[in-house]
Amino acid sequence: MVEQAKPVAMGVVVSVDLRLKYGIIHASGYGRVLVSHNFDSELVQLSNWLSVEVEPNVGPILTFERTRCSFVDAGEPKIIDELLPTGTSVSKTGAVNLRIQTPVFLGNTSFGSSVGLSPHLGRVYLNQTLCKKFKLNPLTWIHCGVVAVAPCKANFNSFWEARTAGREDSSDPKLSQCIRRCLGRFHAFMEKNICVLQLFNKYNNDEGFACVHSFDFSHTVHEQDLKKAHAIQVYVSPQLLYFPELPVPACYARIVDDGSRNVDVGIAKDKLAELDISTTSDNTVESDKSITTRGVMEKNAFRDLQTKVADTNRRLQLGDTLKKQMEQKRRIAELTRAQLLELDRNTPVYMTIGRIFSKGTVESEIARHEEEIAKAEEKITAIDHQRKYLEKNLAESEKSIRELVQSRP
Repeated sequence: MVEQAKPVAMGVVVSVDLRLKYGIIHASGYGRVLVSHNFDSELVQLSNWLSVEVEPNVGPILTFERTRCSFVDAGEPKIIDELLPTGTSVSKTGAVNLRIQTPVFLGNTSFGSSVGLSPHLGRVYLNQTLCKKFKLNPLTWIHCGVVAVAPCKANFNSFWEARTAGREDSSDPKLSQCIRRCLGRFHAFMEKNICVLQLFNKYNNDEGFACVHSFDFSHTVHEQDLKKAHAIQVYVSPQLLYFPELPVPACYARIVDDGSRNVDVGIAKDKLAELDISTTSDNTVESDKSITTRGVMEKNAFRDLQTKVADTNRRLQLGDTLKKQMEQKRRIAELTRAQLLELDRNTPVYMTIGRIFSKGTVESEIARHEEEIAKAEEKITAIDHQRKYLEKNLAESEKSIRELVQSRP
């Protein structure tokens, strides 16, 4: 009897735990894959590209909830050539960061940020600064330098975040094979603001499933409209051969047939190109009523308020980071001053100016550190005042959002 071949995942090592003897690779199509059964510390090292046979992760200890890995190794990992240019960098804290260059297909823009699809890495988050700086447009290819991050609400639940961006040659025929444009219907909710669509083509053949987030939609979609929709245009990653039932990641979606009229699936498929209008359109897909000017104005106001809230939260987080830096700088200066006060006043003291050592006195060094302490305290006070101002603005914006929601019919 011929043994059935097991699926093989190819990916890059993003995390290693030598104490528990396991590693995690991010594999093309499979997402995070746990390497624990055949862990080899010489092979499973950060930034190495590996191929390994996989199976569903049903282990009792290193579970999906703990590792975010849906698959686990079922064979010995092997070193392979890099599928994407890969390197590492060392941060100021000494942490080693993984950096990869990859083409990214941009999806919908929400609150100024965007999520795209990488052929080998899946969902990639692009922040407001990057989108604004490069004037990025949805449904286009760009080239990004990305780093591995922990998925959270702020990065739209992505495992990768872009730090640099540049133009990509979209005429490369290989890129067109990495993203599918399909039609889908609502299948189920995975969790809050995340749904699964069942995909099909113009012949109504099964094309698998896709995982779509609320911010992947280019327009406002209510739950009842989502469930009634007959056809939803969606851009997704390729379907897995061995696990066709596994939902693949998406980056863009919009309803093309809301179910209010009978539209042939083949006709809808043929007209997809015509429906690729700007994702910044003010049109809101609703059923059983037309879009009014008042509705558009309300939507714009609501979107502006949400953007303001997101921007204020970001500035608050930045202020907290700067405050911690100033507090650390103040502590270092205070400790140095305390040590200088214990020295004899005739002790020679040296300070560094770039690569040059300059001789000074104990008194001058004490005065310099006292000045640093005073400047740090001034900045901390300014940050605290700014925080109060931002918190007041945030409270007013949230109040305006509540009033706007309550005023809706």
